[in-house]
Amino acid sequence: MLLLLAVLLGWDMTWWLATLGIGGFLGGFATLVMRMRTDDEDDEDPGRGAVV
Repeated sequence: MLLLLAVLLGWDMTWWLATLGIGGFLGGFATLVMRMRTDDEDDEDPGRGAVV
C-alpha cells in the first residue's frame, strides 16, 4: 500500500520509503507462510466448511 500510495501521489522514491515498502511486503509474506497449517487436509471435520 505504501509503495502504491507513493506512486499515485508522485512522492520521491527515497531509500527509506523503498526500504519500508519492501520490508513490509516481505514481513507480511513471512507472516503468511509461518501461519500456514501443516496438518493433512484429509481430516473428517464437518465444521470446516463445504465439501465439494
